[in-house]
Amino acid sequence: MKRIFNIVLFALFCASCAQNEFTYEGQTLKYEKFANGNEALVTKQQSERISGDVKIPESVTFEGKKYTVTSIGEAAFDNCTGLTSITIPNSVRTIGKAAFSECTGLTSITIPNSVTTIGKAAFFECTGLTSVTIPNSVRTIGKAAFAECTGLTSITIPNSVTTIGEEAFKYCTGLTSVTIPNSVTTIEEGAFCGENLKSIIVAKDNSHYCSENGVLFDITKKTLIQCPRGIKGNYAIPDGVTTIGGRAFSECTGLTSVTIPNSVTTIGEWAFFDCTGLTSVAIPNSVTTIGEWAFSDCTGLTSVTIPNSVSTIGEGAFSECTSLTSVTVPNSVTTIGYAAFLGCSRLTSVTIPNSVTTIGEAAFDGCSRLTSVTIPNSVTTIGDEAFRYSSLTILTIENATPPEMKEDVFDYVSKNITIYVPAESVEKYKTAKGWSEYADKIKAIEK
Repeated sequence: MKRIFNIVLFALFCASCAQNEFTYEGQTLKYEKFANGNEALVTKQQSERISGDVKIPESVTFEGKKYTVTSIGEAAFDNCTGLTSITIPNSVRTIGKAAFSECTGLTSITIPNSVTTIGKAAFFECTGLTSVTIPNSVRTIGKAAFAECTGLTSITIPNSVTTIGEEAFKYCTGLTSVTIPNSVTTIEEGAFCGENLKSIIVAKDNSHYCSENGVLFDITKKTLIQCPRGIKGNYAIPDGVTTIGGRAFSECTGLTSVTIPNSVTTIGEWAFFDCTGLTSVAIPNSVTTIGEWAFSDCTGLTSVTIPNSVSTIGEGAFSECTSLTSVTVPNSVTTIGYAAFLGCSRLTSVTIPNSVTTIGEAAFDGCSRLTSVTIPNSVTTIGDEAFRYSSLTILTIENATPPEMKEDVFDYVSKNITIYVPAESVEKYKTAKGWSEYADKIKAIEK
């Protein structure tokens, strides 16, 4: 079991201290000693008591026993906005999760050569940091470790680092370039999502990654991993690329067009999320998978061609594409996923082919200009809120057997909606679960 004790730095011991506490004049830091051994970690501090420059000691003494400080624990200095600089001793090996998160006043930090791991969100939103030197001992930079360090203008990643975590430097708006050393074997999604980043450079002898014109690829150049967010205008993906990775072009707001070659088979999750400058995209016939949220929030996208090779339109794939006016779903598609076209407020027409069996939950939710839809006889399931907040006045269903209707499919739809079904199935629809609520609006398809 861990025992918490307090140490106050920079002065003399006071004999009147409480049991299990050390009291000094000056600044107080809290520690926890590990149950076994002679090591301690810096634990959660009271943020209002931390200010100015702090120097963590290499060791602390408790009940006559010395403990070496080897870790800065989870959220140890979280939200200590008055902290301006921190000196970490050579005894520390791990900087824990969110250790200095939201220390907005922190302008200087010395990370010693003993540290091997910088944890998840360790320096998240330390907006006052302008530069960081990561020592040669560090092997792992955790998820979002330096995310939203908007003042950071330079970062040196040493040749010891093997893993750079997801969104490690996300929204570091001051970074314009980054160099990946030859030691790095793992770069997770969105590691370098900074809006002014113009180039990602990989050391020539790296055996896992490479770069071309500042764009990051795997060593085979079959997977495009990340395009810098600072890219503007047109970009042609090189021939031979088979996969556009997750978040590869995410938030590239200056990108106006992209050429996808016939070699590409997979567009990953969030691949073009929030590419607000993208006005059109031609997806080649080689593509079989459009990942979840792949083109969501592409508010400038007015048209899109989905090829016959695609079988599933993933969750949220075109959600909030508010300029999209029409879409044709090809005969290869069997599933229109959850929220696939959610919030496409200018969508006035959609063609659903006879191959589709499932229209997912909220698939066309918020398509406020959609007035008429024909659902083919292949559709057996219509998900919750699939057409909520649309302007449907005419809904034609070709299936003689009422598709399974989930909840609130037509919530907030025009009261003037007419649902046309096969003549021989009118009464069946009027008594079917869900459809019976619209019995007075169900009519036979006019031949």
